[in-house]
Amino acid sequence: MNDTICALITAPGTAAIAVIRVSGFSTFELLAGFFDKAERLSKAASHSCIFGSFLDAEGRPLDEVLLTVFRAPKSYTGEDTIEISCHGNPHIIDRILSCLLSRARMANPGEFTLRAFLNNKMDLSEAEAVNDLIVAGSSKAHEAALMQVKGYLSRHLQTLLDEIFDARLRCELAIDFSDQDLPQIDLEDLAHRIRAIREKAEALHDEGSHARKLREGIRICLAGAPNAGKSSLFNAFLKQNRAIVTPHPGTTRDYLEESFSLSGYPIV
Repeated sequence: MNDTICALITAPGTAAIAVIRVSGFSTFELLAGFFDKAERLSKAASHSCIFGSFLDAEGRPLDEVLLTVFRAPKSYTGEDTIEISCHGNPHIIDRILSCLLSRARMANPGEFTLRAFLNNKMDLSEAEAVNDLIVAGSSKAHEAALMQVKGYLSRHLQTLLDEIFDARLRCELAIDFSDQDLPQIDLEDLAHRIRAIREKAEALHDEGSHARKLREGIRICLAGAPNAGKSSLFNAFLKQNRAIVTPHPGTTRDYLEESFSLSGYPIV
């Protein structure tokens, strides 16, 4: 993880703006070789922006860009990071990336988040939620992923682990020091603690099952006799004429599958 990586972090294609992220120990040295305001960049404070021109290897301007500076450890990855905002022309993006790749390597899928995890910027549950937040197809899935990214699940798991550790410690003390003149362990209190731990664990399990439905979608099959109105109901859910509707039985012979959001829940 000592090398410097770069990648386009916005969607590919033509757009007004594209963002390329560079992260690693030599980020500032790398960008200084392609930026017309290298000295200013080297002195820039974290979380600041610098406007200038991105230059090719021969010193010719490729585009006017805005560099956003994040110094370690106060960055997404925990490393020195610079995000290059350029015009979203695929040709410009490719040329900038070609320059960067002469001194860095292309990031693997999810590698920025992997580095954030390895540098203790987020735990595993938060790292997993990043992709869920990106691909969330409904408002409920989005809300659940955002809560997990913010550490909602991590805090609950840590509280549960702390309570398990406390109950285990009480048992170990009672066993290891049974021959000492110490107060006996309160078995009723211990049983109460263990029941509370189990109830919290079961509640988290149930929430996990609910979250899986939000992530993967609730699967519904419309089945019934010919001309029962399956296609009409299917179109009503989608709010468009996806299935052909006629008074003749058997018009829809092949199965149809679509996804949509119903009251914020993803339906498949």
